[in-house]
Amino acid sequence: MSVESVGFGGRLSGVAPETLRGKGVEPASDVYAFGVLVYQLLTGHDPFAGTSAADVVVAHLMETPEPLSFAAPRGAGPDVDAFVQSLIEREPERRPRDASELLEALRRVWRASTRPPSWVSDDRLDGHRGRLDPQPPGPPSPCRWGA
Repeated sequence: MSVESVGFGGRLSGVAPETLRGKGVEPASDVYAFGVLVYQLLTGHDPFAGTSAADVVVAHLMETPEPLSFAAPRGAGPDVDAFVQSLIEREPERRPRDASELLEALRRVWRASTRPPSWVSDDRLDGHRGRLDPQPPGPPSPCRWGA
């Protein structure tokens, strides 16, 4: 039932709970729809499913989807799991308010995922900073095919 259409032209799988309750659409509703999409991309299935439209609506309003750490074929780290869960929170005030807050939350997840392991101390890293910090890309190399 993940692809069932709703009367207003949207996909039922990505409709935010506040919209289903008749409270309208707001930027946090788009954040919710994006969170559903990310969940689908990482797991291959909808976070809120059912055999009828009513089942899907009830799932959006009452159920908590399986954590990505279990639902995603390759699992997901706790930072990614918490990020996606924050996007599909039932109450809009518990989600990022809009795309700019969503992007900032995504940046925090990215920074957390690129940190060295906790057993590597800052003192140990100081001598290696130049090798560990990403370097900006330089100009493209000229193609030497046939030269």
